[in-house]
Amino acid sequence: MQRNILTKTGTCAILSLLLHGHCALGQLKINSFTRSGEITWSGANPTNAICLQWASAITGPWQSTLNGQSLLLSATVTKTSVAVAGSPTFYRIRTASTSSLADALTEGATKNLNRLAIRFDPPPSSGRPYGGGMLISSDSSFDAFGSTWELDYEGNDPSSGFQAVHPYKSGQCIISIKHDSVGLDAPERWLEVGYGGGNFATLTRLADYNTFFPLKNAKKYHFKTTVSSAGGVSIFVNEVLVATGKLGVVNAIDFTVTEFENFPGGRFWAPQPFRGTGFPQQWQKGHAGIIVEPTDRGGGDFNGVFSVQYAPGL
Repeated sequence: MQRNILTKTGTCAILSLLLHGHCALGQLKINSFTRSGEITWSGANPTNAICLQWASAITGPWQSTLNGQSLLLSATVTKTSVAVAGSPTFYRIRTASTSSLADALTEGATKNLNRLAIRFDPPPSSGRPYGGGMLISSDSSFDAFGSTWELDYEGNDPSSGFQAVHPYKSGQCIISIKHDSVGLDAPERWLEVGYGGGNFATLTRLADYNTFFPLKNAKKYHFKTTVSSAGGVSIFVNEVLVATGKLGVVNAIDFTVTEFENFPGGRFWAPQPFRGTGFPQQWQKGHAGIIVEPTDRGGGDFNGVFSVQYAPGL
């Protein structure tokens, strides 16, 4: 990720010395910021998207939309204009990038978890006590770039799978992947979806869907799920597009599960909450995550994701 930060008031423009990395030849950098609000830059890779972000303080939070419009820019563009503000406003330019988050996330175990990710344990399901999860908090650049989860999945429990939680606007959506189905939901509370596979009707299954589903036990598949800045949803298996959808209203998802509540696929005795140091029961804008659904490890079942990547990078 390359970012360059500057500040502007109504009377002057100052190029900040706060640079992320060195501005060597070929790297993205801000060249000028005029009194009229024109920003120029150079070094953008023509194959990558870039976005302009703004904030009222240099510590953020950074915004990637203005008056409801995305600040996504073509990398072939080298200048843009912003309105002159009466109070200090900070601007930066960010390139699209990808972060590696974990080598493995399986039932009860994690390997090489990114230091910015939070590991948590999801509630057990009926007869299946062991699952796993990771949470990240990204800045608002997904408003411009959209978001992508990319990973390898393998499991031998036909009742299990994984969930990719994507940020969208001020909330999240859940893409559920089961051995025999895919689903898309934007619930107010996670327990509306649980481990039930989600809403099948919100996705359009394409011709190649039946090439891969139902998934074969103990076979590794490469999954990519994407949500565009406009709410378009795509699911790829082994680089092949198998399902699409479109988001409408979304919610910041509440992951609270109390001792008196149950959910699809849950167990009917002693329900347990999501657990993890630093895990927020109420997610906020920019929160995203992966949930590996529980399986019965003691019975020889396994369920896991590997080589997990997320974009835009952290």
